[in-house]
Amino acid sequence: MCLGGIVTRGVANENWAYVAELIGLMCLGGAVTRGVANENWAYVAELIGLMCLGGIVTRGVANENWAYVAELIGLMCLGGIVTRGVANENWAYVAELIGLMCLGGIVTRGVANENWAYVAELIGLMCLGGAVTREGC
Repeated sequence: MCLGGIVTRGVANENWAYVAELIGLMCLGGAVTRGVANENWAYVAELIGLMCLGGIVTRGVANENWAYVAELIGLMCLGGIVTRGVANENWAYVAELIGLMCLGGIVTRGVANENWAYVAELIGLMCLGGAVTREGC
């Protein structure tokens, strides 16, 4: 996704459309349908595209933007599987992972893939019981 540390809005949208599908398939119990995930994550893709201006994402900016994303995810996951509060707690931790991943404002493609594989696991765990503690991650 991050070619040479540069993420364009178009590239982010394309890659996050695929992530939307993964998340849609991962959220079990009918709380989030694949269609709903795609619709909501298309918007998240835009946020991420805008967040990566010129390929530079500072830790502060990542945390600020992902706090908002946490709210979207909390609202998106209905049916009591993931409450808004739990989403905020868990995604605050994900925000830290993203902040650490963007060291020096540069995210290489390899590092992004490696870290996002881990984030995918966190999301999967979070959507299975609604309770992933920071220590548990």
